[in-house]
Amino acid sequence: MSNNLRYPAEWEKHKSTIICWPHQKEDWPGKFMPIHWVYTEIVKYLVRGEIVRIIVQSKNHQDKVKSYLNRAHVPFDNVDFIVAKTDRGWMRDSSPSFVTIGNKTKAIEFTFNGWAKYTNHKLDRKIPNVLAKR
Repeated sequence: MSNNLRYPAEWEKHKSTIICWPHQKEDWPGKFMPIHWVYTEIVKYLVRGEIVRIIVQSKNHQDKVKSYLNRAHVPFDNVDFIVAKTDRGWMRDSSPSFVTIGNKTKAIEFTFNGWAKYTNHKLDRKIPNVLAKR
């Protein structure tokens, strides 16, 4: 049995993609309304071949996201909603990373610091633990 730790490439086969639906208007200056449709299109294509885990801020936020997806005829078979508060929506930066050790996959956490630029990152720092449990 191999005990080699390996960080899989983003393009390798994986079980799901994690996104956080945009909710912070300041992160999308002048683009907040259209960005919802961009995310809708991303989900529409991803669900064809994998599970998409969408982080939403509340049940009400989830209902709004569902309305976008419904209007674009996105099937919900491969959509998994996760209600979890975040400060920002950049899951590539604040979500857990996954490594393989032999034939097992493990979530690893690093301490997200808001890129040493933003003070509002306390909720984002909790996301790896929330997601690792799913």
